[in-house]
Amino acid sequence: MSFGAGMHACVGAELDGGLEIDPDRPPSETLFGTVAIMAHALLSAGGRRDPNNPPQLDPNSSVNISVRIR
Repeated sequence: MSFGAGMHACVGAELDGGLEIDPDRPPSETLFGTVAIMAHALLSAGGRRDPNNPPQLDPNSSVNISVRIR
């Protein structure tokens, strides 16, 4: 993911991406971010890559990828 930097930084980057893991931070203060939480929930519920639709790069971006889940 790309959230920009400086004056163009995304104000929701910590909410979306979480905070860097810090061994000195108590576990109760860990912020995983909504993307990690949603991915964990999806995979825990049995979501897997669709073997009939392999991941594809977005032709309009060098960083985006589409992964179909079933």
